[in-house]
Amino acid sequence: MKKMLSILVALSGIVTACYSQTTGYRAGEQVTADGITFKVEGEFDAVLRMQNIRNRWTDSVRVYYRDGRPLEPENYDLVSATALPGSLNRALTATFTESEFEELQAQTDESLILYVTISPAEGRVCEVGFIMDREAMQLIPPEKFALLEKNLKQYVTYEVNALGKQLQYLGGPVFVNFSRLHLDYTDAGNSGGVDIGGSLEGTLIDPNRPGFGDSGGKTQDD
Repeated sequence: MKKMLSILVALSGIVTACYSQTTGYRAGEQVTADGITFKVEGEFDAVLRMQNIRNRWTDSVRVYYRDGRPLEPENYDLVSATALPGSLNRALTATFTESEFEELQAQTDESLILYVTISPAEGRVCEVGFIMDREAMQLIPPEKFALLEKNLKQYVTYEVNALGKQLQYLGGPVFVNFSRLHLDYTDAGNSGGVDIGGSLEGTLIDPNRPGFGDSGGKTQDD
């Protein structure tokens, strides 16, 4: 069984419920904020998927070495990548103010799934996709999703093992549930803070495990 990246956090309620009362997110449409255009998809009535239209790897179903060879199935569990302590905390505290975070905790138990793709050579986040309950997603404006993507790319770094560094990319889901998370706002301005992030061990996109495009209905905290 492939291990999934498991940071628990959840996004949903900010003081931005007004967005759901105007246009909202609808499957098959696009929304733009702060220079990022997201496409919204949804094959299940209760769940929406959203990602940057510039994403290249997020929908891939195979993982390849840098020379183009596919990664052998027996080597999937040998690849690992672990978020550096405090980096996920910094990205989230840079996105949500403390009062916004408290509002989220009070308003929802739903989880946001961050489908994170990293560049193994640098260990940096290069692409992000979002999966969330349809109603909960309506509470968050596109500007916050755009800011979260930018902050994940700016602040989050993974330590990738030797085999992982031979690959073109690594990707996997990160489960976020604000009701279970305690962020450290006292240390939000530097690289410290609480270590809220799990590891990317085994979270590779392969034919035996649903990728971003097939995981729409799975929002449980596994």
